[in-house]
Amino acid sequence: GALKINAVGALVQQVQSEITTMNTMLNRADSMPAGMASVDAAASQSAQVSHLRGALGVLQAELTNQGGALSDKLHGGETVVSNIQRRLQVLEGQLQQTLAQQPAGSAVPAAPLAVRVQPPPPPPPPLSFSHSDPVAVGSGSGARAPLFGAEASGEVAQLGMDTAVLMICYNRPDYLERSLKAIRRYHPGTGHVPIVISQDGDVANVNVVIEGFKKLMEADGVRVIHLRHKQGRDGSNGYFKLAQHYGWALEETFNHLGDHGVVETTRVQRVIMLEDDLEIAPDFFDYFAATAPLLDDPAENLLGVSAWNDNGQEGHIKDATKLYRSDFFPGLGWMMNRAVWEDLGPKWPKAYWDDWLREPPQRKGRQFIRPEVCRTYHFASKGTSNNEFSHFLTEIRLNKDPVPFRSMNMNYLRRSVYDPALMAELTSAPLVHATQARNGDLPAGATSVRVEYRDNREFEMLSRQLGIMDNIKANVPRAAYHGVVTVNIRGVQVHVTLPLDRTGL
Repeated sequence: GALKINAVGALVQQVQSEITTMNTMLNRADSMPAGMASVDAAASQSAQVSHLRGALGVLQAELTNQGGALSDKLHGGETVVSNIQRRLQVLEGQLQQTLAQQPAGSAVPAAPLAVRVQPPPPPPPPLSFSHSDPVAVGSGSGARAPLFGAEASGEVAQLGMDTAVLMICYNRPDYLERSLKAIRRYHPGTGHVPIVISQDGDVANVNVVIEGFKKLMEADGVRVIHLRHKQGRDGSNGYFKLAQHYGWALEETFNHLGDHGVVETTRVQRVIMLEDDLEIAPDFFDYFAATAPLLDDPAENLLGVSAWNDNGQEGHIKDATKLYRSDFFPGLGWMMNRAVWEDLGPKWPKAYWDDWLREPPQRKGRQFIRPEVCRTYHFASKGTSNNEFSHFLTEIRLNKDPVPFRSMNMNYLRRSVYDPALMAELTSAPLVHATQARNGDLPAGATSVRVEYRDNREFEMLSRQLGIMDNIKANVPRAAYHGVVTVNIRGVQVHVTLPLDRTGL
């Protein structure tokens, strides 16, 4: 125990030293270099330095607030500080890029003796789809700094032109505008991820939003394709219309963009599905970039990667870096690849496509990756589903602090690693009653416990006691993996699980 405390304390000191060093470097770059090619270029550098200083202030605050208590967290203390250190290293890479923009021979002021740590800058103003919009994407001239800087050695590449975002929309221009603003803000820029917007029908106000977004993005070098779907004749049932639109738009995006005037240079291999009532998180694109290699690996038996956690409410989450395997299709911002579409496309259903996808003949035992903290937020109050499960949706927390997923090791999600690790954790977790987990009446020092259920009816009862989603589709509880649903309650990890000999792990 003492050795562990000393190790964590030493790591805290090391990270604090790195923060101090970077502050000194930021102070050196704080003044506008006289030799910059233009006022705009100098202003761009100044903005980048300000951005980095704010991000560094966030890390300093985390270290200050958490570091003092880490000696009591023998299980996880190193993980907390190591995560701060990884994010710090990403910022250091961005700073090196910024300093490299200074012309040779330009004067760089000496670092002052005092190290300054400033609070994060205020959030930028909302985007507006007008030609005067000053916000740029990507890494071109005058653009904002990339989320995590240049791709370092060992870092997964950003998603390229072979991955498209497919936005499904119909008659909600205000919703669509909100969704597209977030995409514009966080898109990785020129040469990455074309945006396909598939519009059902021809609502004039929706056209205006799409065309305004398209002009802005294309001015920044990002390809935007506007598809128009002709509505079918299945009456007023929105589930039929939505399924037909989804299937058509996926087929067009994977196989027929050339029919819409697009000269394809790269065949689309993956599609990230969004609807016009979803807002994405700052690290949305990095999340999917980091998990794409797992999706494309046949050995991992994945049907898709989702940005959503059905139990992602504020009181049930703790670690924004943590990802899980799941047998349940969450939807609400998800990625599939060409191989999956070639399997599902020819038999796409006429209605209720998401429940259809969860059925055994389609899922075929394949699984999904999902986050602990959601990378999409469902903000709609009107729509086809009439806001089903609204009491859960309104409490979902969208991740706001970017996680550098592309520089993190995702091998823990591989089945050969994940399954035995989960079984070991379940075996070591004390067995408690649901009321104990809900009230925090747990064995001393317990950081992980398990609550067992024997059948679906008992799962629903226990879930209601714990305040988590009790819904089951195709005999799979929401967010479950091998019958195990993992949530955080009162800061303790709670596994709601079948008896261990029935999990199949």
